[in-house]
Order: sequence, then C-alpha cells, then structure tokens
Amino acid sequence: MVDHQLVIALQTKMKALTRPESDRLFFEQAATLGTMSSRIDLAYALDLITEEAKRSSETLRRIRNTFAHALWPISFEHPLITKECQKLPTMNWLDSPQMQVLNKHRKNLVQVSSKIATDLAKVSQAHPRFKEIMALVDAHYVAKA
Repeated sequence: MVDHQLVIALQTKMKALTRPESDRLFFEQAATLGTMSSRIDLAYALDLITEEAKRSSETLRRIRNTFAHALWPISFEHPLITKECQKLPTMNWLDSPQMQVLNKHRKNLVQVSSKIATDLAKVSQAHPRFKEIMALVDAHYVAKA
C-alpha cells in the first residue's frame, strides 16, 4: 500500500514516462528505484513525506521484509516484529469493527500504513496527470497478479 503510493507520488514529480520507462526505473531487476528503501529516500528528498513518515516507512519496510524472508511462518507476536512495531507512532485514526479484532501491533501497523498512503495519495491526486500515472503504475501490479 505505501510502496504503491510512493511509486505514484514519485512519478508525479517526473516527466511523463512510457510503460517501458516506468518499468525500467521502478520494477525491473536492478531498477534504480526498484526498492522501497530507495523510493522512501527519494520521496523524502523531494519533500513528499515528512521525516516522521520516512522513519515510519522504513520501519514498515523492515517489518515487511521480516515477514517476507522468514524461514517459517511468523506472527505479530514474534520478537523481531514486536520490536519494530514498537518503533511506530501510536495512531488511532481508523475506527471500525474490523480494526477491533486485530492485535495492538497489527492494528497500529495498519493505521500507520493507511495514514502514510493516504497522505501520499492526497499529494498525488492534485497532479494533472494523476489518473494517467495511476493507470501506468497499476498496470504493472495487475500484470504481476
């Protein structure tokens, strides 16, 4: 969610890219902006995200990578995940029955992710080529599915 919005927001600061150009820059193996880490750094440098959002995004990335590279299934109760989740700011801006069933770390992770993605989307939606950029980026994710 955050990574997807980072790609869209970054493309609002670039010239109009073709699909092959976008794929080379963001999605192909060894792409210049192929990692969430590089996207976070550039988004911060371009003032698309605050320092707090940068720190939170880096924490979200570490959590995502821990889950993705675990040799066996882990949960939000795993010490590595708990340690990273404790670094996230506490938020309580999404209030729904679905959120109430999540443990506190997962609930906060969802809230922090949603807040960062929403803030990025607000910046992106103001761009005149927003729909074009979103379609270009979404085409990559749909093609992968």
